[in-house]
Amino acid sequence: MLRWVANEDQIITLLDLRQRQAATENAISSGKQSDLLFAQSKVLFVFTAATVIFVSADMPAPITPPVRLTKLLPGPPLVGHESHGVRH
Repeated sequence: MLRWVANEDQIITLLDLRQRQAATENAISSGKQSDLLFAQSKVLFVFTAATVIFVSADMPAPITPPVRLTKLLPGPPLVGHESHGVRH
């Protein structure tokens, strides 16, 4: 039976080839991932733009708080004025 015995140079060459193969596969994978992320960012941009357009179309021209909220949330106290018998 013949046995193949590798010398040190052959082992180094084989390891170098394996390392190059792994680097090439990594570069290909990174390129695919970059393309996928770019496509996702385009979809997110279109969704955000459509949301802004459709939401702003439903709102009045000047954006003001609804009347209900202005009645629920009092403004800052006025100095020197009385409200409900309490002086601020």
